[in-house]
Amino acid sequence: MNRVRQGGEILAPGDPYQTIQFIDAKDLAAWNLDMIEKKETGTFNVTGINRNLTMLELLETCKEVINSNAEFVWGNEKFLLDRNIKPWSDMPLWIPRNHPLEGEEKPWKGANSFNIDKALNKGLTFRPLKETIRDIHTWNQSRAVEISKAGITLEREQELLREIAK
Repeated sequence: MNRVRQGGEILAPGDPYQTIQFIDAKDLAAWNLDMIEKKETGTFNVTGINRNLTMLELLETCKEVINSNAEFVWGNEKFLLDRNIKPWSDMPLWIPRNHPLEGEEKPWKGANSFNIDKALNKGLTFRPLKETIRDIHTWNQSRAVEISKAGITLEREQELLREIAK
């Protein structure tokens, strides 16, 4: 989100229409408290959201909420992997679909497609995506220091963008 706030050309990972899953900590906390109050137990997948969300939709929604002039330039997964871009840590929420991760034999085809029906049936709900993004953006702006442990450096991103443009 911090990178989207900065605007300009931004390297985006893989296929824009690849689905992703994540859960807002507020949604998870509310559901956990509800489960405790109901004395419900069990094993659940609690990723989100309760519909297909693409990387493109997430990034475009960040851009809209933050009012950014970001332009997304998509680097395909082979290009990124060949340049030692690490899924998830160098490109948050990105897991390649067609190439195995380092040390793996097969791609993680099921990543970002966990069935959450059991949790939904027990009352798991999600706030609107725009609200989650707005809350994270507001929180980021309130911090005295910008801390980002994930993502590639701006310099590395610019190198890759120049390579894509060739």
